[in-house]
Amino acid sequence: MWKKYKFFIQNLDCANCARSLEEYLNQLEHYQNVVLNFSKLTLTLETNYKIDVLNHVISDVKSIEQNVRVLEKMEENNTAKKDLIFLGLGLIFYLISLFMANFWFQNIFVLGSYCILGYQTFLKAIQLLKKGILNENFLIVVSAFGAFFIEKSMEGFMVLFLYQIGKYFEKKATGNVRKSISLLMSLKPSIAHKKEGNKTLDLSPEKIQIGDTLVVLQGEKVPLDGILLNENCELDTASLTGESKVMLKEKGEEILSGSVNNGSVFEMKVTSLYENSTVKRILDLMEHASDKKAKTENFVNRASKYYTPIMMVVSFLIFFFTPILFSITYQESLYRAFMVLVVSCPCAIAISVPLCYFAGLGAMSKHGILVKGSNYIDLLANYQKIVFDKTGTLTTGDFGISSIVLLNSNYTKDDIIKYLVYGETYSNHPLAKSILKQYTSISVPKLENVVEEKGKGISYIYEGQLIRLGNEKFVHTTEKTKETVIYLSIDDDVIGYVTLGDNIKENAKEVISSLKNSNVFTTMFTGDHKDIAKITSEQVGLDDFVADLLPDEKFHQFELLKKKNKTETIAFVGDGINDAPVLRLSDCGIAMGSGSESAIEASDVVIISSDLEKLLEAKHISKKTLFVLKQNLIFALGLKIIVICFSLFGIGSMVLAVFADVGVTLLTILNSLRILK
Repeated sequence: MWKKYKFFIQNLDCANCARSLEEYLNQLEHYQNVVLNFSKLTLTLETNYKIDVLNHVISDVKSIEQNVRVLEKMEENNTAKKDLIFLGLGLIFYLISLFMANFWFQNIFVLGSYCILGYQTFLKAIQLLKKGILNENFLIVVSAFGAFFIEKSMEGFMVLFLYQIGKYFEKKATGNVRKSISLLMSLKPSIAHKKEGNKTLDLSPEKIQIGDTLVVLQGEKVPLDGILLNENCELDTASLTGESKVMLKEKGEEILSGSVNNGSVFEMKVTSLYENSTVKRILDLMEHASDKKAKTENFVNRASKYYTPIMMVVSFLIFFFTPILFSITYQESLYRAFMVLVVSCPCAIAISVPLCYFAGLGAMSKHGILVKGSNYIDLLANYQKIVFDKTGTLTTGDFGISSIVLLNSNYTKDDIIKYLVYGETYSNHPLAKSILKQYTSISVPKLENVVEEKGKGISYIYEGQLIRLGNEKFVHTTEKTKETVIYLSIDDDVIGYVTLGDNIKENAKEVISSLKNSNVFTTMFTGDHKDIAKITSEQVGLDDFVADLLPDEKFHQFELLKKKNKTETIAFVGDGINDAPVLRLSDCGIAMGSGSESAIEASDVVIISSDLEKLLEAKHISKKTLFVLKQNLIFALGLKIIVICFSLFGIGSMVLAVFADVGVTLLTILNSLRILK
């Protein structure tokens, strides 16, 4: 029986080595679905080993990477000091050799410095060579010792020394990237204060049950999802939504785990277990996001398998043909071939591509946008069409007054609102509460003979007049409309009505306009009536819409859209249970965080705050990620090609070749960090 495991990796400082190790483990019969995430130093795999799994994995890893540690829990890595000690010893040995007059003693100290600096690199090269794998370790060892044997010991030493210095700074730089991104994973609350009578018990959030009452202290994270029991509270949801403003919650409103209590102590009732909570979903998404690789990453991984052998062949051709073409000695052509070997190390490309995507995922999460894989960053940057659900996506989902129609000139629109608010104050209907939210400033007098008839309307006496609010039958009118309306009659005279509509989200029009300016075709699929859908479409400025769709019809309509536009990337934005099938079918499914569990599960991207403007932020960050990625690739490949050309004509030295490898790697890492800003 196959079972999934997750381990942590230490002492793996090479992206290309990580790829080789992942590839090797995937070939072994005891493992499947092996993913080695170099950006997070995690190893996930499925194995049919039944006992002693960790030791089996350690043994298999060490057969190809002797120095790598495999751990069940992350531990602090203190290899940096050891690296500096070896660098210092290597330098001392070489400096001593410079003062040696005896040829043999001089070479012993030179080789001693080579062995100190290149010991680990040499071991890795031999281990990989036994498995039929050629990578940068082999190139460096061959180049360094080759330089020694053609009496270029200084260049050979510089290759190893600068390579190890570069590896040290590369390790520090990637470590800083991991630290900056790991801060995004600090959402998990460490403790929950459970109230039992007059006592408070401090427990792990995993041990809290639905219905328990929790106390949240000032400055603490909310441990689980729930509803507020106090009159109000102030919450900082920046870690969830990316918005720095404080949110005021009132009694009975939902509170999301991961929010921070910015006000006084409050109590809450738990509505979901930790495993189903908002913060757990976010952590799970972040944990596995970079395991799904983008096409560019997969291409680099496949290409790097052939890259090193090809460069070995190129180096051999340079060694063989340059004496014929340029009338130089074979010793000089061998030196040029070694330069090509050094500069051709694929470090910069191997590390910068996954690091760019990892930084992009981190930048998204900082803005409250959770992306389930780096492959979706490509799609977010390049979709040509986007389909919106209506209710809860383009609209708030709360009904309110969208228009007022007068049928009697003796009254004003303010009169209609006034009488409407008076009556709805005494109603228990959900629509009444939505209407009253719009007009909180109107004071309501005491009314007489208030009678509410369910499904019809409400009537009352005010200043001796009979006021009726309700449908056409309740107010006795022949006036009809396809929209949802509330009629108002005074002493059986219908004086007007209000049209109710699902309120458009505050920034919906601006977001749609920005998408259209980016040449994105915008449309809407909804189950609402055509007339209502048309109004919404016109208000936000959509290119098109399709209405009167049942859930299965919405799915088939999206299928048709995909068939008609096979070459285009189509995104879908929704939040309801009925949207889940379409979210899964789309090239890039985007769910609103306030939506249903099934929609969030089926989606590829989750916008926690349900703010439409996050669509533009997601597109911007995705485009920036791909732009930085292209910069890295052009810079790394371009400089390598230039230095290879220099090597071919005998310009420069191995020091320049090492910079074109290690120096470029460091620069691409630093460039990738810009995505997080």
